Amino acid sequence: MDENEEIDLKDFFRIIWKGKNVIFIVTIIGLIIGYVYTMFFLKPKYTAYTKLIMVQTNTSGDNSKGITQTDVTMNDKLVPTYQSLATTNSVVREVINNLGLNEDEDSLRKKISVTSEKSTQVLIISVTDSDPEMATKIANELSEVFSRKVSEIYKIDNINIVDKAEVPENPSNINHKKDILIFAGGSFVLSIIFVFLKNIFDNTVSSREDIERELNIIVLNEIPDCTELISNNKR
Repeated sequence: MDENEEIDLKDFFRIIWKGKNVIFIVTIIGLIIGYVYTMFFLKPKYTAYTKLIMVQTNTSGDNSKGITQTDVTMNDKLVPTYQSLATTNSVVREVINNLGLNEDEDSLRKKISVTSEKSTQVLIISVTDSDPEMATKIANELSEVFSRKVSEIYKIDNINIVDKAEVPENPSNINHKKDILIFAGGSFVLSIIFVFLKNIFDNTVSSREDIERELNIIVLNEIPDCTELISNNKR
């Protein structure tokens, strides 16, 4: 580290120390806002998951062959198609009708997520709703309707439900500690930026140290502040 880098590092800590009160206060305010927001204003949402596996049923009647490499390859290629099929209007509309939901296809589709586990033939259908029981009902009904739709379209029975959705106990969108730390961390960063910008645009000289640092000279003497002395004499 050369001399310039050492000076820059010293300036960095000097600015931070000079604005420590602002940084501390803003960080505490952000922490309080984060606590109040996550505790009282953030509406909890619950996510229910159901797992399906793609297993090709042997239609030849010879079960000794089991699952062939051709079956696995075909299933791998069908994964993206199945992900899209699970949220089509026909599937979503049937789920709405079966459960008697009071919402349209677009609003329900926004609650649904279909993913696949990496390097597997497992599909995960997740449904997020403010009501945990409703999220569970939708996830299970969607997996049933989706399985039937695949059988109707492709004339194959290769979707099996491995795990049915269970009622989630904890909200999926709330992590109090994490959310509060994010607010506090964001406030800390913003306060540091504010302190630096204030220092950059502040050209006033307020002490002997400022003169010595900016002009690189040694101050031999300074005029004392006589304001208080003058005020006392007037009294």
